[in-house]
Amino acid sequence: DHLYLPNFGYRMDRYNASYDRLPALSVLANPTVLSMISSSVYFDPEKTVLIEAEPYKEVVVNGCSIVPIPAVHKVKEGEQPYIFLLKKGGKSFFYATDTGPIDESSLKLLRELLDDPIDIVALDSTLGFMKEVTFPYHHTAEQVIDSMHKMREIGIIDDSSLVVAHHFSHYPNPPQRDLEEFYRQFGISVASDALLLDI
Repeated sequence: DHLYLPNFGYRMDRYNASYDRLPALSVLANPTVLSMISSSVYFDPEKTVLIEAEPYKEVVVNGCSIVPIPAVHKVKEGEQPYIFLLKKGGKSFFYATDTGPIDESSLKLLRELLDDPIDIVALDSTLGFMKEVTFPYHHTAEQVIDSMHKMREIGIIDDSSLVVAHHFSHYPNPPQRDLEEFYRQFGISVASDALLLDI
């Protein structure tokens, strides 16, 4: 999601009573973002590992394979937003939130990285039932359904994959119950606070 440097401050010794037990935080980002972090007053090299991300290039962090996929999102010049494919123990999770619809060429490159269809996809659903889309950096409900169909056609997901609508803006989305009723007809689950998924 978005970079907010003061969040790193909460991990610093003066603000964190459990600092000694705090594990190192691995940050996977493009060089511009890594430079912003490393030059920040909030950067703690003792507790932060900076890893350069390259599109479609696998990195292993704590035994988990992570593949950055370019997101469609508004950022500052020089920054590159990513969504991530995670693989571990034969299971896979595609975290595709805070992004507009992913173009077909990117989806095909993603497919080449897979041995099997993805187990779980969390898909951006920010714009809900908006009809006129002037902001291409998120999905409407209709685009969620279109993206799911494209992923299925390309072979990224299949009928056993769990697709979860995620990252909602309150303005264009109805209450949770109505969202669940709408997405259920397409075989899509709806995220909620504190949702746990077992892969």
